[in-house]
Amino acid sequence: MSLECQDDSVLSTALGRIWEAARARVVAVSFLGLLGLMLLGDRAWAHDFTITDTTLTVRGDQRFQVDMICDLDALLLGAGSGHDPVQLTELIAQMEPEDRSRRMDRLRELFLRRVRVRVDGERIPFRVVFPDRAEGFVESGASAGYFGVTARLVGEIPEDGQVVSFWASRAFAAVHLTAHVPGLSRTSRFILQVAEESPSLPLTAAAAEELGLGDEAPIGGRGFMAWLGLGFVHIIPAGADHVLFVMALALGTRKWRPLVALVTTFTVAHSLTMALASLGIVPMGGRMIEIVIAGSIVFLAVENLFEVKLWARVVVVFLFGLLHGLGFASVLSELLSPGRDLLVPLLGFNVGVEVGQLLVVGLVSAALYRFRKADWLHKRVVVPGSLAIAAVGLFWAVERLLA
Repeated sequence: MSLECQDDSVLSTALGRIWEAARARVVAVSFLGLLGLMLLGDRAWAHDFTITDTTLTVRGDQRFQVDMICDLDALLLGAGSGHDPVQLTELIAQMEPEDRSRRMDRLRELFLRRVRVRVDGERIPFRVVFPDRAEGFVESGASAGYFGVTARLVGEIPEDGQVVSFWASRAFAAVHLTAHVPGLSRTSRFILQVAEESPSLPLTAAAAEELGLGDEAPIGGRGFMAWLGLGFVHIIPAGADHVLFVMALALGTRKWRPLVALVTTFTVAHSLTMALASLGIVPMGGRMIEIVIAGSIVFLAVENLFEVKLWARVVVVFLFGLLHGLGFASVLSELLSPGRDLLVPLLGFNVGVEVGQLLVVGLVSAALYRFRKADWLHKRVVVPGSLAIAAVGLFWAVERLLA
């Protein structure tokens, strides 16, 4: 397929030839360089707060403890987890002690109002502490931010309690819940979507038997549709970089058959590396992968400005799809319990990702369909739209490089 270019000026033609001559070298060098960096090792990102890692423990003395891993500094400032953690830490450190104390009280109140531990359907009171700060982990560098990343909820279970459940509101991301309760001899693990309450967990052997949770019964887990939902959410609204990539793909391709070919190529490529990374055959995505994913947005958006043969773009989309798959795999790995069968999570999550991507492609294509043959479409829509996408991708690449 050729991407139609309406500007036939000498300058545009010359730039197109320069791009065509350089693009193969740029892709090859970038891809091989990235593989080398992956083999040499990659320093880890700071904690990814797209998932709220949560551990619920009920001890024999009827006390319970819930540790929630989340961006406490961002919650304190109402800033959202996408902000620079160093800047947030500096802002909090520079506050007047009284102001910081008031905000900390409001932060505790947030957990008291937006998190619930229920026993036999009744809400149980708890107190909130921030152990990373209190125990000195922040100063030693083991945790990020001013307050760290752990909010600990501590309370008491009624002596006659039979079952316990956990719920967090939409103020928090999807929850990866690990539960240690006296009614079960094994650890239970659950993936809870945003604002979803956990199943009832037995506090006694009798309650476990009544719930059908004997030693041989499966504990935790999610069905295909739940994994599909998690994959979809990773694209819309959480996967802005993947969304911009497929938007650039749809924006630069007017005819539906070439677009189907490109979307299919991207799907095959990222499905392949997501499966291989999830199985431990290739490394998971890390800092360098995230930087190159942002760079892939820039590259694809810039290509929209020039005339490029279909086979050449298929190659580029396939290579970048391999890298996007490593990014998907790193998210999926956070959701999986150790030793869990991968088939259902992998298929469901991947289908959810595809549904989200196809929705984006469909919306962009539908918006442009009526004007697909208009002479002005490339100059007035494709060019400025692609430049805007490239600018965002470049900003993310620089931000991730400097993080």
